[in-house]
Amino acid sequence: MAIPFEQSIHAVQRMMGYDRVMLSLPFSSRRRSRALLLAGAVIIGAYGCGSDDRLGSGGTGLSIGTSAGPGSGSGSGSGASTGTSDVSAGIGGSDVGPKPPEKFVPTPTNNCPDFKSGKISLDFGGEAPRDAEVWTSDDPMATGGPLVIVWHSFDGTPLDAIDILGQDVIDAVKAQGGVVVAPYPDANAGFSVWHAILGQLADDGDMRFADEIVACAIAKKEISTRRIHSVGFGFGAMQTVQLAVWRSGYMASIVAHSTSLAGNPMEQDPDNLYAAMVLHGGPQDANMFQFNVDSPKYVQMLRGEVESSISGQHFAVLCAHDAGHLVAEGARNSAYQFLIAHPYATDASPYEGGLPSGFPTYCAVAE
Repeated sequence: MAIPFEQSIHAVQRMMGYDRVMLSLPFSSRRRSRALLLAGAVIIGAYGCGSDDRLGSGGTGLSIGTSAGPGSGSGSGSGASTGTSDVSAGIGGSDVGPKPPEKFVPTPTNNCPDFKSGKISLDFGGEAPRDAEVWTSDDPMATGGPLVIVWHSFDGTPLDAIDILGQDVIDAVKAQGGVVVAPYPDANAGFSVWHAILGQLADDGDMRFADEIVACAIAKKEISTRRIHSVGFGFGAMQTVQLAVWRSGYMASIVAHSTSLAGNPMEQDPDNLYAAMVLHGGPQDANMFQFNVDSPKYVQMLRGEVESSISGQHFAVLCAHDAGHLVAEGARNSAYQFLIAHPYATDASPYEGGLPSGFPTYCAVAE
């Protein structure tokens, strides 16, 4: 019988003294250590009668696809189109409409730093300060736009946000008076990079860090509470879908590139049906997790088609670009357009009747 993947991880951590030594290593060495841990976990998990069905092959580093290969997305047809959405179509989202209840909107737990492009450090909840990379306009009058929190993959860095979103999208967010924030992981998270990706919240530091980012973005950049979004790739996409559940009280919409919803997380506010755009790379999008299987399954959870701990009836778009484990470059502008089209508490998606012109042909509205 295969050993569950998370148990394999913990076994290798104990063998390596991983938790004890990680804090003493420079970041580059921690990345190499994670790779060794992964290899050990795969071996232990596969020992015996077979391997864990979430395991596959392939790397986990960030790749950007310049084309998205033939494929179909839930009946959207086939073809290699990467889409031609104009990122400017995402600018100008209305701030008129419902906003998150005050009880769900976080307030700063400490003094907030000025939000300027570059690395910032935030103190929160009595914990050690955490760093994040920020992209925002230098114009002090450029405020009131969206907040996009970007979570990187296994063996990635916060600067991967440039490739996950695309520079055009970052520029659009800045022009709209918004902020892009990419957190640095807590070294104590070890192999998993982000604490909650396996569906457990024994350490809620990443969620509280997200709260502090939201609170300080409101305090310093007056971001719109109707337009708080999360985007991630791989392990970062797994963090994104967990954040959407645990912080559904203020989440407007998300984009997840290659994801899996683990465990049985409970929604902070089941009444907020945040929208989701979920992408995966087809049969080759399988490494530690079978993202080609888990991404569509997550969409089924959102739609209420399979039993899960989250509410159904969420609006979702599913994209199967069939290009493997990467962020499909041709979908990045469309992903931002999706976010801005779906602010907090969107009752009826403007995409109910079909996706806008310019979206990749491998994307389709989940029925």
